[in-house]
This record gives sequence, C-alpha cells and structure tokens, in this order.
Amino acid sequence: MNPSSTSTIRKSHLLISLCILAIYLALTVGTALTEIPITDEGYFANPAFNLLTKGSFGTTILETFGTPFKGMERRTYWIMPLQPLTLSIWYRVFGFGVFSTRSLSIFFGLVALVSWFIIVRSLFKRTSLAFLVVALLSVDYIFIVGAASARMDMMSAALGFAGFATYLWLRERSLVWAILVSQSLIIMSGLTHPMGLLPFFGLLFLSLYFDRKRIGFKHVLIALTPYVIFGAAWLSYVLQDRSSFVSQFFGNAMMGSEDSTSSRFVGLFSPFTGLKLELTQRYVGNFGFGPRDTTATRSKILFLVLYVVGVLGSLAVREIRRTANYRVLIGMTLIYFVGLTLIDSQKKFYYLIHIVPFYLTMCALFISWCWTRPNFFGKAAALALSAIGLVEIAGLGYRMRRDNYRNSFQPAATFLKQNVPAQASIVTNPGVAFGLGYPENVFNDPVFGYRTKKRFDYIVIDPETAVGVEQIKNRDPKLQNYITRLLADEYSPIYDHANYTIYIRKSLPNPQ
Repeated sequence: MNPSSTSTIRKSHLLISLCILAIYLALTVGTALTEIPITDEGYFANPAFNLLTKGSFGTTILETFGTPFKGMERRTYWIMPLQPLTLSIWYRVFGFGVFSTRSLSIFFGLVALVSWFIIVRSLFKRTSLAFLVVALLSVDYIFIVGAASARMDMMSAALGFAGFATYLWLRERSLVWAILVSQSLIIMSGLTHPMGLLPFFGLLFLSLYFDRKRIGFKHVLIALTPYVIFGAAWLSYVLQDRSSFVSQFFGNAMMGSEDSTSSRFVGLFSPFTGLKLELTQRYVGNFGFGPRDTTATRSKILFLVLYVVGVLGSLAVREIRRTANYRVLIGMTLIYFVGLTLIDSQKKFYYLIHIVPFYLTMCALFISWCWTRPNFFGKAAALALSAIGLVEIAGLGYRMRRDNYRNSFQPAATFLKQNVPAQASIVTNPGVAFGLGYPENVFNDPVFGYRTKKRFDYIVIDPETAVGVEQIKNRDPKLQNYITRLLADEYSPIYDHANYTIYIRKSLPNPQ
C-alpha cells in the first residue's frame, strides 16, 4: 500500500472516530444534563461527598434505624469502595454537582468504547467491523443511559472491558504484562461493583482459550498479585469495623427491591426461576412491556429486536459461525448471560450494560454479512437493523427534550431553597438531597418515621417515591395505610408541580 493510500485511510478513520465521539458525547451529555437525580445516584454519591467535605467515608443520608445497615454513618461497607473513592478525587478536580458526578460515568463510557474497538479488532482483524460495533454502542439506549448515570455500572463494566482489551493487545508482545495489567483492571472492576465477577470469569475464559499452553506457575502468581494487593487494602478497611461490614454488606446483598421481596440470589438457588425472571423482567419488562410503560415507550421493543435478530442471525449463518474467534465471542456472551441470570434476581435494566456490547458485536457481524450479499434483501436487512440506531437516538432525544431536570426537579428545588427555613427538617428521596447538595437538614427515611416515630417538618414526594409508596400497597398494606393517613391527617400540600409534591406539618405556619 502506497503512502498516499495509507494517509487517506488514516484520515477517514480519524473522521469516523470523531463522528462517533461527537454523537456519543452529544447523547450522554444531553442526557446527563436533563435527567432528574434518582435514588441510587443520591445514595452512591453521598460517601464521596462526605469524604470530600468531612473527611468521613460514611453514608449519612439514610435513616438506618430498623435496617441492617449498622454503622453506615461512620463507614460505607454496603457498596464496593472504588467508585466513591474515585468520585471524591473527581470532585476535587471538577467540583461537586449532579453533572460532575455523572461525567465520571461518561468518561468510563469512552473507556468502554475504546476497549471494544480494540477487542473487536484484535479478535476479527477488521477495522471496519470494530468501527461498526463502536458506532452501534455510541447510540445504544442502554449504553447511553448507563453512561449518563451516576451509578457505578459503567465504571465497573468499562474496567472489565479494558481488562479484555489490554490482554488481547499485550498477550503477543508480553504475556507477563498482559496478565498483570488485565488482572489489575478486573479486580478494580470487582471493587467497583460485585458484577465485576462477570469480567473475572470472562478473562479466565479468554486466557485459557488463547494461552492455556503458555501459562505456567509464574503467570498464575503474577495474576494473583493484584488480588493480593487490592484485597489487602480493602481488608484493612473492613477490619476497622468487622461487625458493620457483615451487617451492611450482606444486608444489602440479601435485600429485595421495590418490585420483589426476594433476595438477589433467587436465580442461584433456582436457575429455572432465574432464567424465567431474566427473560420476562430483564428483557421483556425493560423493553416496552413494563407495568409503567406507555404507548410511546413501547418502541423500546425495537432495541430488543436489534439484539435478538443480531444474535440469532449471527448464529444462523454458517459463514459467521466459521469466522476465526467467533467461538470466543459466543463463550464470553454465555458467561455474561449465565452470570446475570444466576447472580442478580432483581433484573434491573442497568446491569444490561455489561452484556449489550456482546450482543451488538454479534449484530455487527450479521449486519456486515447482510451488506455483502449480492441481492437487495441483504442490503435492506442491513439498513433496517442499522436504522434502529436512529430510533434509539430519537428516544434519547425525546427524553432530553422533556428536560425533567429543569422542568420538574429544579422548580421543586428552588421552592425548597426559597421557602423552607434552614433549621427545618426535610424527609425526601436521596436523589433530591443529592440535587440540593446534601444540606444538613435533609434526610431520607423511606417509611416517613414509621419505625422511629419521628415527625419531619416537610415531606417531599418525588416521582420515584410516589411509585415506591404505590408498590408498598402490595408488599406491606399496614405501612401503606400509615403513609396515607400520615399525609392526610398531619400534613398539608404546599407545592404540587410536575410530579413533585411538598407537604408541611399542619402545626407549622405556611411559608408561602
């Protein structure tokens, strides 16, 4: 290939990369700026905020009386430590705020995109295919929403993907460095979220598939080194308060969710139940057929169609199945699918961020194959599947256009700041407290003093809290009746706008 041709190719690759980057940043930044702060974001950012402002790694936003979270106000053991520790450093550089917190996930989304480009190019030796996978990811609804969230899922997933990418990139240059760097990234993924178990088994499979004949005792010791170092650091923190660790960590691990009173490990003890929940809740329920979906949101079924057609299409085509290293992709996908089925029975959509890149890689293989067919139907199928990306962009654009942050959350936050005295106690969702900047007078008691018998001056009912109260009806009618009577008998609404309602105790003067 002559130098001019090489230069042209490099320029075209640079242009494609910049276009993908621009689309990804437009979608993630737009989403991060327009979505309201939610419960998990408020919980997870709290210890990082406390470490920044008070030098304490406690989670202070939650009323822990009657919960298994012993000592949470002093030390945070209920979640893995790496994301809040990283966030506290991030805050020192970029300042504290909702968008600042979410921007950490946006950064790790970029890490995931680069990692998948390397993974696909290393496995299939096709730069065009790698670009197609990254392009599909850059508009994927699940991927973008995860990258624009202050949850730790994108960070954990991206560190795992980076572990795969570095192993594939370095293994032929230096197996020692490939093992050391990749295993370091995997343990960091696990210290970000327990779903780091998925990339652990994924990298084990990858290493044995390619290098089982090269790996010796020395390499096993090298692989264990990061686990010893990082594990010792975490253990030293755990030993500072072992009883609180047991209470918080296992209490959170065994806790159900608003949708289910079962623990997270139903699938582990009953794989068939886990598989049923995986298909009906994680997929069907999260792609347009959930209890709160509307006619507009049912279009999400197209995103699931893209995954299903891509996976089944690649499996059905013999030419694709015979592609070098296609078995690696299938093996890794199965590890992730089985892991998600067995480990987590809450079936939340945000864990899909771990497996979606595998689906889209198979989809890219199928689209690429369809496009090379000499008939009209092949190219039409490729274009139709690719066009689903435009629907995803439209869906994300619709969310951004609603701008719930400014149209719904900010007016309520402004009302609280302007009308509620600083000494008055406010009970609200952690997401609201997060959006307000964690003021000292704002607390989260999900049962509004049911256990503690406390009475707060103000109660804020946001969209998530309203749904939670409605779901309590089926799980604990007595508690639901308490909340209904409390709001009716002891409080009066003083603000009701865009799904936020603020109540004041009847014994207090109306601030308006």
